[in-house]
Amino acid sequence: MRNKKRTMLIAIVAFVTIMTLAPYLFIQYQHYNIEKKVTAYLLNDKEYDQEDFEIVRTDIGKVPRYSADVVFKDEPKIFYIYSVYPESLIQVDVFTVDDNTQEDKMNSKFKHREY
Repeated sequence: MRNKKRTMLIAIVAFVTIMTLAPYLFIQYQHYNIEKKVTAYLLNDKEYDQEDFEIVRTDIGKVPRYSADVVFKDEPKIFYIYSVYPESLIQVDVFTVDDNTQEDKMNSKFKHREY
């Protein structure tokens, strides 16, 4: 009888631990996957070098909106936002550190804008 209670207690603790950690691990995997897809897109499709850019942040919004903020080495104050969808990846926005999105106020062009 004692062994049954002990086994049941271990099973309950294991179940609660798994159910607690599963969402966290899933979200961490999604962030990793977003970063991997954007990196592959920039390296393979756009032919940038790994040293040319840095993924500063990944975000999970309303499904299927997954995005990554990318900063290029030659434009350190400009963020390029890439949205990751199941079958595609597109650049959706550009903004600066001070939230300026207009090129004429920047005194320069957004060099890596795709649209």
